[in-house]
Amino acid sequence: MYTTLADILSQQVEVLADLVQLGQAKTEALTQDDPVTLERIALQEAAKAQELEGIEEQRHRLITALEQQAADLTGQRIELTLGDFISLAPAPWNERLEELQTQLTTLVTEIKETMEFNHRLLLHSLALVNFSLEVLTGGEEEAATYGKPGEGKGVQKTAARVLDAKA
Repeated sequence: MYTTLADILSQQVEVLADLVQLGQAKTEALTQDDPVTLERIALQEAAKAQELEGIEEQRHRLITALEQQAADLTGQRIELTLGDFISLAPAPWNERLEELQTQLTTLVTEIKETMEFNHRLLLHSLALVNFSLEVLTGGEEEAATYGKPGEGKGVQKTAARVLDAKA
């Protein structure tokens, strides 16, 4: 069972490392304004996410089976976290499993940071596109929107916004 868990965690580490590389490639594609590469990366990320879901399901099934074994032995339901399981593992395995857990945590943090950075890049790109469209379309236009009764003019000026970065 320790071998199985170590294999599952190793597979997760491998897929997460691939996702880190894809996130870094996405950053490069965003800075180079390369939509073809972005599309290719998005497809690869989706495939890796599905692969990761399958591996996570295997890990969940293993932990559930171990929880059931513990419940059968003790007569009460026990929920084991990965950390609990690692602390119960014998000496050669707990070190290996702790190492894998640390790698997983590091990779997940790296993916999160990369995704946040890429998100900011996308927001900046959308703001630039929105600004460019405003310049090309002449900025503000008269729009047929009306204010509340008693609040000045009946028709208000609104900016012509094709894209809203907040959406």
